[in-house]
Amino acid sequence: MKLLQIKPFYFRAFCDSAPVVFNDNLTIFYGGNGAGKSSLSEAVEWLFYGYTKRRRKGDEYSKNEYKGSYVHSACPTGTASYVEAEVRLADGSTHLMRRTIKLNRDGLPLDQESTLSIDGNPLADFTLLNLSFTEAHCPVIVQHGIQDFIHTRPIDRYRVISEALGLSELVEFKDVLERAKIQRRNNPTSEVAQAKAITGQLITKLRLVDLATLAARWQSESYSIDADYSLIFDKARELSGSQAVTVESVLSDVRTRQSEEINKVFDIAPFRPNPNLVTTLQQIQALVAQTGDADSKFKLAAATYAGATASSYQAAQLEFWRQGLNLVDKANPEQCPFCEERTITPDGIQGLKTRLEADQNLSMSRTSFMRETDQYVALLSQFEPKLSPLEFNSISNEAESALEKLFESDKARLRAFAIENRQSVQLVFSLRETITQAKSSLSNLKTSITQPDKIAKAVATVAEIPTRIEKAWMEAAASLKQYNETYSAFRPIFERELSDEATVKKFSSLIEIFSDYASVRLIAEAKAFDNEILEAQRLVEEHILTQQKVALTGRETEILNWYSLLSPNTDVKFSGLEPGRNEFNLKAEAFGRTMSAAASLSQSQLNCLGLSIYIPSVSAPDSPFKFILFDDPVQAMDDDHHESFLVNVVPELKIKHSFQVIVLTHLKDTADRLRDRNFTGNFMYYRFDKLQATGPIIVEHLVLGDDMKKIRNFAQGNDDNREMAVDRIRVLCENIMREYLLNK
Repeated sequence: MKLLQIKPFYFRAFCDSAPVVFNDNLTIFYGGNGAGKSSLSEAVEWLFYGYTKRRRKGDEYSKNEYKGSYVHSACPTGTASYVEAEVRLADGSTHLMRRTIKLNRDGLPLDQESTLSIDGNPLADFTLLNLSFTEAHCPVIVQHGIQDFIHTRPIDRYRVISEALGLSELVEFKDVLERAKIQRRNNPTSEVAQAKAITGQLITKLRLVDLATLAARWQSESYSIDADYSLIFDKARELSGSQAVTVESVLSDVRTRQSEEINKVFDIAPFRPNPNLVTTLQQIQALVAQTGDADSKFKLAAATYAGATASSYQAAQLEFWRQGLNLVDKANPEQCPFCEERTITPDGIQGLKTRLEADQNLSMSRTSFMRETDQYVALLSQFEPKLSPLEFNSISNEAESALEKLFESDKARLRAFAIENRQSVQLVFSLRETITQAKSSLSNLKTSITQPDKIAKAVATVAEIPTRIEKAWMEAAASLKQYNETYSAFRPIFERELSDEATVKKFSSLIEIFSDYASVRLIAEAKAFDNEILEAQRLVEEHILTQQKVALTGRETEILNWYSLLSPNTDVKFSGLEPGRNEFNLKAEAFGRTMSAAASLSQSQLNCLGLSIYIPSVSAPDSPFKFILFDDPVQAMDDDHHESFLVNVVPELKIKHSFQVIVLTHLKDTADRLRDRNFTGNFMYYRFDKLQATGPIIVEHLVLGDDMKKIRNFAQGNDDNREMAVDRIRVLCENIMREYLLNK
């Protein structure tokens, strides 16, 4: 297929402009940046593909920013923008192809929706004309596409090269699988999410029924639905003692056992003696021994205090004597300060002093008595935290009756066990009460002793504390030791005859596992589907890798040939492609050393590499296109590579491949050089004169006509301009001679 002419109608920068006619051999377009050249190249691309790569890439960043960019802003409402081209096919027939933007009910463009027609007849695609092509065959090679190839991530370059090799559909399929995998992993359906939550609970229940290995497998999302179900079935038979062969029958047996175990549940933990009983008893025994010492110190302090109070006087009388002694006149010491008689004799003064000293002894003995009492109370307080671990529940008559139903053959032993239990509980309680009463008596004693004649009686009330504590302790300790032995002997019988909550939970867990097994099946199916996606990814990757190698078998040679035409330097060059799963290794050689092309080649060489990969795709034997459009292909090239493109690549395409070559450039030297190189051939040379609101102005570029127009303009100016006109006449004459020689 070759392009004869094209008419963009309100597409991109174009409005209702005249059709652009192409030469069958070479068409050159020259114009400054922003003159509308890219709109022409994108019109060709959009006509055949319904989108442009530039727009598609832009949509990845912002669909809003590029929305409506295909349609000219001046397009009237209700008018559909389109691109129409006359083409000639390989059989020589000509056709009019048109792609039209769809409009909504309000007459506004639907942006990326379009319809296709051939010779006025609606068409779904080009296959009815036996035209089949992919993105790899796209005949439009634009500079931004080359730059995307050069300055991009390896994975994106991998997609570009895969597209150029005709493998884009496979790569897209692999991407679809990857997106599906990520979507399923990050956003599972509500059914799957719920099933996962239920399965997580079942994993805990598996451990309760002694299926820890299976629980670990499910934890790692490894399922074998039928085999796992059989394991659970066998475990249900084992725990329930069932001989059933169907799930329904086994579940019935499990429920029966569950009911039986619920009726047998009796928690013996509240009746268990302290596991550290021996150590606790030793600690309490030490406190009991200290009680005797504390009592002796208390009694001594009490006796001293009682003796002091026996010789004490009233406090008021003592104070009277103390004040009187302070008032005695030292000059007349025998005269009493109160009766003013000589009644204070030395013996009398000494008697008063003796009585006052006795009062000080009373105060000191009272302080000592109070201190010993406090220490006694503090010692008794240490019993409480030691007694708490010794306490346990008493077996009630109701509990004993319930147990008798389970111990029909051993009621006597059960009754003896219950009696010892109650006795130990009572004796520990009595010991606590004895100590509590002793503390209370001692605390009351401190506040009740106010008169000397009451001390002896008050002390007598607490005199028996050590004896009572020791007696209560000995009885409790002996009973606890005996009960501990009885409980240890009786515990295996309890464990054999009584069920517990853990046993009931096993049967409850089995019932729930069977009931919720559908969730496990769903998770297993979802996991299997995920594995199928992974396997499909692996197979696709292997297939792509194989196809890459097949495609490169012939294509790599072509790429290297085109690269050698563009970059003849053999010292530093691109040396080939090495396919991989998610990238292509672009190889280069520099003075015999192999290295990465992307990291080692210059910008100009990479530009040549991009062209070398794109051109073979367009010129591939299975491509229906016999034209190729370059939009600013040499923009990033140095002079040598620039010249190689003009001198080597364009003739190679025109002559060897019989391609129609269309070149758009903003470099006038490039356009003129192409014209000069092909002056004797068949070509057309256009100039994008300027871009107006009504679209770009495209005129046929006449070199001599331009020069003559400039001379006329200079001649109408000042002296300097007229001198310039004379100089331009000289240049014009030279150009005329050159044109003559080129055309000869």
